[in-house]
Amino acid sequence: MKRNQLEKKQQTYLKILNHLEIKVKVNSEVVIICSDKESFVVDKKYENICRYVVARYNKLLEKSFNYSNLTTKGICFLGMLGLLKILTGIYPQEEISYEKDFNTKSKLVELYSSTYLLDKKAELIESKEYMEKIILEKEQEIERIATYEAYLTEYSNYFHLDSEKVIQLAKLTTENYKNFSAIIDCKDCDLEDAKTACILFVYYLNKDALIKDLDDFGLSKDNLLTTTEIETIPHDDMNEFYLSNGKKYSAFFAEICDVFNIRNKSLALAVSLIEIGEEGSYSSNNRNNFGGMKNLSWELMEFATPEAGIICMCANFKDKYNDYSEDFIKELACYYVSGKTSMPDPEEDKVLYDEIMRWTDGVKSFYVKINENYTFYFPNNYSEDIFLVRKRQLSEGSIIEKLKS
Repeated sequence: MKRNQLEKKQQTYLKILNHLEIKVKVNSEVVIICSDKESFVVDKKYENICRYVVARYNKLLEKSFNYSNLTTKGICFLGMLGLLKILTGIYPQEEISYEKDFNTKSKLVELYSSTYLLDKKAELIESKEYMEKIILEKEQEIERIATYEAYLTEYSNYFHLDSEKVIQLAKLTTENYKNFSAIIDCKDCDLEDAKTACILFVYYLNKDALIKDLDDFGLSKDNLLTTTEIETIPHDDMNEFYLSNGKKYSAFFAEICDVFNIRNKSLALAVSLIEIGEEGSYSSNNRNNFGGMKNLSWELMEFATPEAGIICMCANFKDKYNDYSEDFIKELACYYVSGKTSMPDPEEDKVLYDEIMRWTDGVKSFYVKINENYTFYFPNNYSEDIFLVRKRQLSEGSIIEKLKS
């Protein structure tokens, strides 16, 4: 094979190898393939092709020695200069000829040795990857914090709490929103979910029921309140009652049930509807009380906004009635109406007994109606509930046994 043919084939193989190198991306897994005179950094998926081409290239190099009158150092220089072009994209402004001073060539060979070039390219790739990783992590952290603060602001407003103070307190007590379990005692709630964590934080803060008291931080409820005004939304049809956040009453109710991990949201909503009726009530219209909830003095409670009232209704249901299933509605009714777990004797207290039975029949009726029109009442939760229903049924067996005993 003539010398010019050898050179053409060598150039062809070099072009192939150069093309494979160009395909390397920032996040690619790379390998280094070495020929007798040069090295190539390629994507691992092209490793076999590259090794084949390098093997062919090495054979051509062996043959080319027969035509070469260059010194070993000169050949090394040629290889290093080619490597400089291929790996770094640095092209000397003036092409160096073999007739130039040999000392200059030696200095360039030393400067652009294969080890040096490969190390520099690895550093560049690693540096670019590192910077992109840092930028991405910074963007994700900014987005994460913005998400938490948006939720904290929204739900603080529902309770008429100063959102800036709430955000500062949340940052302080949760390690910048990374550990809500340090301040919230709700073991079966998903505190890793930003929305859930923020709703629970605001709810327990409003009750001063966080793991640490407000006075531990030099605060009181009065310090946090922006107003004592009660905001209401007049309504006469619960099926067409939309809140200030644009969500229908039952849809938002379902969201909050999920936050508190209420096992049967249909039952919880049925309890709400038997208390206020499908047309709403004086209590729901004027006190934002959607569950007939009373304070320790047995007076009807009032809440800052309809959203706050729904959150407190669901929290109360979770705390006291979450263990009751649809098979124990009468027992639920007894506890809800009388505050006692045992039914009254109808001969001794017929009024209370009749009220419990009326309440029981009403809840059952609403419960059937809600389940027959599930997607109407809970449009946002339908697909999720299909998945969760079987999981929750597993735990209801133990609950039923407990209630039976």
